[in-house]
Amino acid sequence: SSGINAEYGGRVFALRLFSGAVVIFCLFLYKCFSQLVTLILLFGVEFFASGFNILIWIVILENYPTTVRSTASGFVNFWGKLGGVLGVAGLYIMFYISPYLVVTMYVGAALISFIAAMLFDKETRDLVVEDVVMDNNINS
Repeated sequence: SSGINAEYGGRVFALRLFSGAVVIFCLFLYKCFSQLVTLILLFGVEFFASGFNILIWIVILENYPTTVRSTASGFVNFWGKLGGVLGVAGLYIMFYISPYLVVTMYVGAALISFIAAMLFDKETRDLVVEDVVMDNNINS
């Protein structure tokens, strides 16, 4: 679904759509409905967050040359893994203080993603990426 939205609606539109949907689904987690509704909401959060994540990698590939892209991808992966470990630790600590803090963490992360998506305005849908790096040793 992220690929279809990115192809027909554009990268910027899809980023904003998915990040906005994550915010909406996260906000509904403040209200305790039933276990089934909560499960559906969490599936919605995961679905739209996964789409947002895939789109970020598409945008990175289309915006940066190969020499920068590989270093940047490693840097992003490092911080993502570190955030995953610290996030899980923080999740357990916050849950014992108040379950609403866990939901607030989800909403806060979703709002940061939404704000970043709203600030991002470089459309790369129909952009032709010329990624040729000349090696000086070829002609020597």
